[in-house]
Amino acid sequence: MDFYHAILVAYYAAVEESDVAKGAQRPDNYLQQTGARMAPSHIRHCFDYLRQALMCAADTNMEVLDPETHTTSGWGQGKRCRDYDEVVMWAEKWANSTDTGIVA
Repeated sequence: MDFYHAILVAYYAAVEESDVAKGAQRPDNYLQQTGARMAPSHIRHCFDYLRQALMCAADTNMEVLDPETHTTSGWGQGKRCRDYDEVVMWAEKWANSTDTGIVA
């Protein structure tokens, strides 16, 4: 008996969801290119996925406030981020070699 269990690295899913949100007027691949535009439910799903990704990977870096306005633009602040090349190498290592590999 054969089993197929596909998984997707959340980072790549979030990038796809972001692309969907930016290009919501292009044809929807999930509608088999019938000429239909993206369904509102698909767009809602994409924004909810991005919301979940932001909550799960909350940026806890400290941002310096402007002493006069007590606000921050977020620009020019030091960040500690994941090494993107390491993430890609890990995903490639664990990609399904019998399929299309990493979808990005």
